[in-house]
Amino acid sequence: SLAKEQEIMGENKHLKEEREELNERIKSLEEKVFEAGRTRVAMLNVLDEVAFEKNRSDALAKDLEKFKLAVSNASESVIITDADGVILYVNKEALKTIGYTEKEVMGNKPSLWGRQMSKEFYVEMWRIIKIESRTYVGEVTNVRKDGSRYLATLKISPILDEFGKVQFFISLERDITLSRHAQEQERHYTQELKKIKESIEKEVRIKTKQLGDEKARLMASINSLSFGFV
Repeated sequence: SLAKEQEIMGENKHLKEEREELNERIKSLEEKVFEAGRTRVAMLNVLDEVAFEKNRSDALAKDLEKFKLAVSNASESVIITDADGVILYVNKEALKTIGYTEKEVMGNKPSLWGRQMSKEFYVEMWRIIKIESRTYVGEVTNVRKDGSRYLATLKISPILDEFGKVQFFISLERDITLSRHAQEQERHYTQELKKIKESIEKEVRIKTKQLGDEKARLMASINSLSFGFV
C-alpha cells in the first residue's frame, strides 16, 4: 500500500542519514588518529633532538673537564669562555696575573681586566675568532685588579662543533711585561754604548789628527835645525 511504501522510504531515508552521520564520525576519527600520529612523530623527533643535544653537550662537558685538568697548572694564563665570551674556566696562572679571585671572574667577561686597547682592535679580534672562526694571535695591554697595567701575548682559538658552529673560545696569555722591559732596557743600553763608542772613536780621530799635526811640526822643526848646522 502507499502508506507502507512511504513508511519504508522514511526508514530508508533515516538509515541513510544515520549511515552518513556514521561515515562523518569515522572520517573525523580517522583525521584525529592521523593528527595524533603526526603529533607523536613530531614529539619523537623533538625527543631525539633533545637526546642528541644532551649527548653532544655531555661529550663537550667531558672534553672540557679533561682540558681543565690538563691546563690547571700551566705556566700560561688559560681562559675558556662560551661563544659570547662569558668565562667558564680560568686557571691559576691567569688568576695570579690579573689579581682577581675565581669567584669574581666566573660568569664575567675578560673585559673585566681588558678594555685597554682601541675599539678597532676588539672589532678586528672578534671578526677573526667569531665570524671567520680563525685563531687570533697578537699582543694586548690589560689592567690588573690593583690598577697596574701589563703587556701580554694573546692567542684565542675558537672551538667548533661538528657543524662548524663556535661553542667555546680558548685564550692563552703570557705576561711579557718584564721581558719587554728588559728588551727595551737592552735596546737603550745598546744605543747608549753605541753613542759612547762613536764619541770615543771621534775623540780618538781628533787626538790622532792632533798628534799627526804635532809630529809634522816637530819634524819640520828638526829639519830646520839640521839645515842650520850646514
